[in-house]
Amino acid sequence: MVCRDPGKGEAARRDIMATTGNGMVDLLIADLASLKSVRQLAEQVKPDIRNCMC
Repeated sequence: MVCRDPGKGEAARRDIMATTGNGMVDLLIADLASLKSVRQLAEQVKPDIRNCMC
C-alpha cells in the first residue's frame, strides 16, 4: 500500500490487517504527485516486484 502521510498510512494499514486478518500488508511512503518521489518508490520496490501477489 502506498500512502503520502506515514501516520495516516500506518493507521490504515493496521485497520486493514485487523479487518481482514491479513498480516501481510506493507506500507510504502510516496507522494504520487511528485515524479521524484515516484521514481524513489520504483527503486525501492524493484527488488521485490517478482514476489508481488498481484
